[in-house]
Amino acid sequence: MLLGWINLWFVLGMAFCFFGMVKATVPWKVVALLGLFLPVSAILAYSGFITTGLRPLLTLWGVAFSVFLFLKCSKENWFPQNTVKWLAKWTMPIFLLHTICAAPFRALLLKQGIYSVELHWIVGIAASLVLPIAIGWVAERSVYLNFFFAPLSTVRMVREVKA
Repeated sequence: MLLGWINLWFVLGMAFCFFGMVKATVPWKVVALLGLFLPVSAILAYSGFITTGLRPLLTLWGVAFSVFLFLKCSKENWFPQNTVKWLAKWTMPIFLLHTICAAPFRALLLKQGIYSVELHWIVGIAASLVLPIAIGWVAERSVYLNFFFAPLSTVRMVREVKA
């Protein structure tokens, strides 16, 4: 199941590049309609109505909302200059470490008896972004640690040092 969602993100990214959707304009009405995902999914989650068949549709709805919101915000220049370029630098550490970094914090919250969905989302997302970036920043300063995030450039650097 997880592999299917990873493939979904990959196919979405490829479609955006192939069809030039990055240059497309997204109306705010579309983003607002997709934004209804948040209250609808919260109501369904609290009522216990999320079934196996409904979960993929909600996930797809959430993916569409986040992608189109990001596109709209980047088109409106709401991000500080070079934010996306800066985030792109850290995509490999985030991709590799987001679960490893978020899981202990969420497990700690559960051990403390904190079951708030909102708090778990906030802590999980913060840990999934901040900690991998920090680990990547530290690894970037070490030739051998950086091998896990950028193997080709690390091998190239080691060859240049030995030459």
